Amino acid sequence: MVRTSGTSFDSPFSRFHEASDYFENWWLPIIKDQFHFEFEPIVNLTSGEVMGFEALLRGWQSGGFRSIPDVFDTAFKEKNLFRLELALREKLFAEISNHAVLREKVTFINVDQRVILMPDYKRGETAKLIEKYQIPISSICFEISERYDFNTVKQAVELIKKVKSQGYKIALDDFGTGYSGMQQLYNTEADYIKIDRFFVSEDESAFRKRLFIANIVHLAHLLGITVIAEGVENEREYYLCKELGCDYVQGYFVKSPSTDFRQIVGQYSHIQEINDKDRRKLKDDRLMLKNHIEPLPTLKTDSDIEDVFNIFRDNPQCSFIPILNSLKEPIGIIRESGLKQYVYSPYGREVLKRIAKSKGVMEFLSSCPKSELRFSAEKIMNTFSVSQGDEGIMMTEGGKYVGFLFASDLLKILNEKNLEQARDQNPLTKLNGNQRITDFINRALTLSDMARYLVYFDFDNFKPFNDKYGFRRGDRAILLFSDILKKATSMGSFYSERNESEVDQKLFLGHVGGDDFFLGSLGKNIDEVLQLVKSICTQYCKEVADLYDPADREAGKIRSIDREGNPKDFSLLTVSAGILELSQGFKYDNQEEIGKILAQMKKSAKGLNGGITLASILP
Repeated sequence: MVRTSGTSFDSPFSRFHEASDYFENWWLPIIKDQFHFEFEPIVNLTSGEVMGFEALLRGWQSGGFRSIPDVFDTAFKEKNLFRLELALREKLFAEISNHAVLREKVTFINVDQRVILMPDYKRGETAKLIEKYQIPISSICFEISERYDFNTVKQAVELIKKVKSQGYKIALDDFGTGYSGMQQLYNTEADYIKIDRFFVSEDESAFRKRLFIANIVHLAHLLGITVIAEGVENEREYYLCKELGCDYVQGYFVKSPSTDFRQIVGQYSHIQEINDKDRRKLKDDRLMLKNHIEPLPTLKTDSDIEDVFNIFRDNPQCSFIPILNSLKEPIGIIRESGLKQYVYSPYGREVLKRIAKSKGVMEFLSSCPKSELRFSAEKIMNTFSVSQGDEGIMMTEGGKYVGFLFASDLLKILNEKNLEQARDQNPLTKLNGNQRITDFINRALTLSDMARYLVYFDFDNFKPFNDKYGFRRGDRAILLFSDILKKATSMGSFYSERNESEVDQKLFLGHVGGDDFFLGSLGKNIDEVLQLVKSICTQYCKEVADLYDPADREAGKIRSIDREGNPKDFSLLTVSAGILELSQGFKYDNQEEIGKILAQMKKSAKGLNGGITLASILP
């Protein structure tokens, strides 16, 4: 059965594709009269600047198709897939050539990789269309879908490498929802990963989705791949993508797809505005990074080899040159050492010029890691450590090149941070200190898409214990609670604003000082938190008794001096805790007021049986 203008025929479809005029008589009228494209912007998460547009096929219903995949499945069965792809690209390129914004941005084009199985398939046809409509090759990105088992097609990997060598970009579409995603990621050396809407949407499995996104983003950045989140529909999902390190977003929250060229602009101000007022932007490493990056001379992909020689001649301290594409994105470096085999050989420079003239400076391009200024120095070091180069890392802001960070400077930054971290770490327990506790609370106040819990612990009768047994045994009592706190939360490393993998760190531990401790929880429920706090308090009361002399332990009390200087009997050490629940949907920006509430709750807990008080703040 073959679909033609919405009608089905009983004749085998082979009858139609054998007719030389079948494509022209049936497919072309539909493409010309019914099919059209809508453009959905893909924007930078922080600036709202448009990096590119995804071209979405529309009008397929008028052709009698059930869906967009049905269009391409039909063409595949009829062996018209290659001609369909070319006809659609020509229609699209004609539209791009007539719009200034589209011409200067990247256009993401869905491609059905089964085209290479078509009997009439041949390479170079797209390049002819590119030349016809005067569109930069670097502004075209082909989206490879996981819908089909890409790895069963033997020529596919070779084809992708050929396409990339010509200057086109490659994106893996709907990542994580189809066949062999990791194999595709390994084989294609993609420029972009597009995370499917399924993982961005919030539901009962939101935490597992966060974990998935965080690890995919981390892996992509280690490989130098840019991450785009698809289908972002609201502010909550935008914050999720931003928190987990995605680079770009697209979806209705940015702008719905449109054919109205008046709505196709280069920047969406509401994204920049929401980022500017976002109080989640706590202290980061941006300033330190900016102070260390070097503004090295750069070249574009269409530069001449003489430009390369001129930079090396005029800048003898430079051993490499960062290369940028037409969008000012860094794509690699040209090393001086890679040219020496030509320069120092007979007629080598002339050979070099001939190679450059036919293939361009891209022939001499070497890979180099890149990273965004908004990422932590630790994450940047992770990216650099798995790279093949040893110079350093190309730094970007909003995807655009801003300078080069040498490896030596990155080590200096990490050393500065380690010293700063040591200063804000309790010297006795090695837990987070007051500044990092404050940072955590400030951040928790803005995470209104989940329930948050702030817990303040305080020992009961610690001063009499310390007065009688001395500060050394007092320190042992403090260290005991710290150890119990760590074991109860099963944390090998604790949540930190500087930890890029905090998505799987649901708990934060801090030591306010003396016998005061702090615990923060993100994304759990009240029963879990209450059970955890009870367990910690019970365990401490049980184990701390071993620090008393046998006679005092047997009596269940000690004789010491109260705050007025009078002798008095005091019970053995216990722990009081105040638990403050910030309900989902609650937003607040007064951290000082929250601190007062916690202090009052801790005081109230001391007079309660069980020593735990709980309060909730509702939206």
